[in-house]
Amino acid sequence: MIDRVKWGVLGTANIAVRKVIPAMQRGAWSQITGIASRDLNKAQEVARELGIPRAYGSYEELLADSDIEAIYNPLPNHLHVSMVHPGGRGRKARPL
Repeated sequence: MIDRVKWGVLGTANIAVRKVIPAMQRGAWSQITGIASRDLNKAQEVARELGIPRAYGSYEELLADSDIEAIYNPLPNHLHVSMVHPGGRGRKARPL
């Protein structure tokens, strides 16, 4: 059995929801484990639509989840570093 990488998605941007997440879900090496939004209801709605097991009402909640191994960040460019760099708010130091 393949050990899939457990991904978390920061945000519910259209590119993520319509293109990237569905493509990753078809891949043999990826498992979308969680999705976060500043609006918990939006995260829950997208999680239901796409069969994602966890929804978070903040980006920080997702980043703090020790089960999440990698992050897909469709947020605006100016938020990329602060969300994943150890010196920023996030603690996932492996940008992919």
